[in-house]
Amino acid sequence: MKIVRFKSRSIKAIIVFGLLCFILTFYVFHASETTIEEHSLHYQIHTLQNDIYAKQIPLDNGVSRDGWLDSRLREIQGEVGAEGRVAGTPPGGQTHVDVFVVEEHHEVLPYWFDAAESGVIPKTANTLVHIDGHSDAAPVLNVPGYPFFKWPTKDQLKYLMQTNDGFIQAAAMAGFLNRVIWVWPDWDIENHEDYYNMFTISIGWTYTKTDNWLVRIVKSPDKVFCMCYTNGTDLECFSFVNLETGEEDREKGYSVPKEACIVRKLLIIEELHQFTAMKYFNNSDWATGRESVLLDIDEDFYGCTYVVDPILKTNVTLDKLWQLNDIITPVFCPVDAAQEKATDKILTELVAHVMNKKQCQTDELRKSTRCLGISKLNLKEVYTDQMSLLLMSKSISTCSYFKETGECVTKLVEFLSSMTIKQLGALHFIGFCANTSPRTYLDYREFRVCSGANTPEQSAVIVHATDEKEVRRRTIFLKHMLRNVMKRKPGLITVARSVRDGYTPRELFEQIEESVLRTLNATSDRPLRVHYDSELLGGKGGWPKAHTV
Repeated sequence: MKIVRFKSRSIKAIIVFGLLCFILTFYVFHASETTIEEHSLHYQIHTLQNDIYAKQIPLDNGVSRDGWLDSRLREIQGEVGAEGRVAGTPPGGQTHVDVFVVEEHHEVLPYWFDAAESGVIPKTANTLVHIDGHSDAAPVLNVPGYPFFKWPTKDQLKYLMQTNDGFIQAAAMAGFLNRVIWVWPDWDIENHEDYYNMFTISIGWTYTKTDNWLVRIVKSPDKVFCMCYTNGTDLECFSFVNLETGEEDREKGYSVPKEACIVRKLLIIEELHQFTAMKYFNNSDWATGRESVLLDIDEDFYGCTYVVDPILKTNVTLDKLWQLNDIITPVFCPVDAAQEKATDKILTELVAHVMNKKQCQTDELRKSTRCLGISKLNLKEVYTDQMSLLLMSKSISTCSYFKETGECVTKLVEFLSSMTIKQLGALHFIGFCANTSPRTYLDYREFRVCSGANTPEQSAVIVHATDEKEVRRRTIFLKHMLRNVMKRKPGLITVARSVRDGYTPRELFEQIEESVLRTLNATSDRPLRVHYDSELLGGKGGWPKAHTV
């Protein structure tokens, strides 16, 4: 029998060839899987678009949307602003586009106004493409010092930064915005009657009538802002301030007689379902040649959650969480993101140590080498000393009426020791933070469990749980939309994380932000320069990275 012998070089060649075939097969399989998913989704989009557009109601009096919009823009154009700019020409002629990543949405305002002051974008008559799970079109309050329907100075800009849902009207009243195109996600459909809606809101002012001089000085100046919109055939106006008493209600507001609201600004708002937006932006006439376009994306477009869900599922009640807040809120007052991060770090380390001590009390770990040191640790002494050092180095700050933290540490250790290992793990994941940005002008800022603004007991928005697969699918939608939006060469792009307020799903935050930035890069014909705001919760890397057990 003849034995065939292969030379070593031949064997190596066969092995290399086999590896190359395997790698190529693996790549083709996964690439085709993604392509099939994208093509399948594209077909669904096309079908839904046709269905949506077939159901849309035309504007009254036979006026086309484009004709109405063009005349309306001319009517409210005001100053020249972007007049005469050739479609597709970057404002300011820049060869790149800046992307600013902020935490809370009203923190985009300094970047918008700074870009306008620098000549990168016009000061007036801009159009905002707003991709968000929420409209963010709430009114603001006329606080003392507010720039009354005029361009703010740098010192006055803080008065515009009142809430994370009032920045659009604040920018409009300064003349910065004329038109907002809000693209809303499919999961928000129950808040909308149509897949496409266009209307104008009239923003103005009126007088309060209260004779209570204290209310007039402390609560509100004589002039208050009002807003009017058409509800069916009726014009309805309201204000956050009761004209009779001067009291404020930011949730529901108060009705205002339409003749009492002195209108100073008109703002066009278009609301589009994400499928409608696909076809809408595919039409090159969605923006006129003279319009300056800005792009703004909120990461909660992907979903909206209850941050407290993980700990509620371990049988911790909200009341117990609020008891924990009663211990830490009066003591810790971080002044910026760095101190906030340091305070969260020391508190979550304490949570982890209490959890480790509990684990070491179990039979299987009690006698382990690791647990010998942990069981002897006096957490009250150790963390009282650590916090004293952090205070001396000004890494953290206490509220002015607290000079030392020993009593707080004692209460914290006792409180945490009453929790189970699972409850402590969930608390470690949620962490501790201030309820709002230090830049927020009106809201009372306090440091507490980082539970967000949305809880099962108190929720003003729709909750939509998502997962990794849906994030990928929604990114495909985003890519299709942005291909056409980016042809208008937005002068500026802003991205809001919305992690602090608890809207963007924290467990998917990294995937969501990476998807948004990658999609922007893929659809832009100019290089992106991404800037991360200094007050981001958890810094550039984000909040979730610091809260894994």
